Amino acid sequence: MSQAIKSAVAYERSVRTGDYSASVALEPVLAGDVVFETNGPGATAVQEKTEGKAAVLKRLSGKWAITESLYNARWSEPVQEGSTVRLKATFEHLGGVAPDSLAVTIETDAAGKIKRIQQAYTPRQAKPTDRIPESAKVLINNARMNNTPFVVAHVDENGAPVVTFRGSVQVLDDHRLCAWIRQASGGIVKSLAKNPAVALAYRDGSRAMLLVQGRASIDTSEEMKARVYELTPEVEQNHDPARKGVPMIIEIDRMQGFSTGGEPVRMVRQRQG
Repeated sequence: MSQAIKSAVAYERSVRTGDYSASVALEPVLAGDVVFETNGPGATAVQEKTEGKAAVLKRLSGKWAITESLYNARWSEPVQEGSTVRLKATFEHLGGVAPDSLAVTIETDAAGKIKRIQQAYTPRQAKPTDRIPESAKVLINNARMNNTPFVVAHVDENGAPVVTFRGSVQVLDDHRLCAWIRQASGGIVKSLAKNPAVALAYRDGSRAMLLVQGRASIDTSEEMKARVYELTPEVEQNHDPARKGVPMIIEIDRMQGFSTGGEPVRMVRQRQG
């Protein structure tokens, strides 16, 4: 095994584990003027550049947001081409916010020490849609029974932010969500009359996440009351068997995140009016 390959292996172990022992092994194979360049694993991440041995060593060791994904990635064997070593990691088997892949190019000097590292993440891409994706519908409709109810944020009558848990959030159609509000004259009902903006958040550990932005209103028609109440999970219906509540209808402007298995979710609608 050449010194360049050994240096590349030391780099891989350090970024993959974040362990102190790995950083100790990496330190002597970094050139004093080493340069590290990377984009972030996210779709909108900016380019990052770090220079100098101490700064690069710090950047390539320790625990970072992407460390767990790097640890569980499928790494290729290093391939040497002259003074350059190439590595690749793939994440297709991982869920959550892991990227699609990582390509690494390592340039070494005559002694095999690393003088430049270039990382290029390819993020997972979600094709934008103007409808709620089927994978997201499953998460939304099962949220209450999964013990992961939605967090709903709105602005109260005095302009202060309010956050509540709502176990009755369900899919109404391809563009709207609904929820049964048990208190027909409660704070959220009064607040929406002044400011319809709402945000919703769903999280199931590392398996799934949804963030929703939209506009909510109360529909007191008998037809909508019957429809939304019947959609509401039974455990929530049992809190209001007399059906004294009202339905909240949420027009979705934007939804993003990932469903179980890591499938990206991206919904964007052009606001009307």
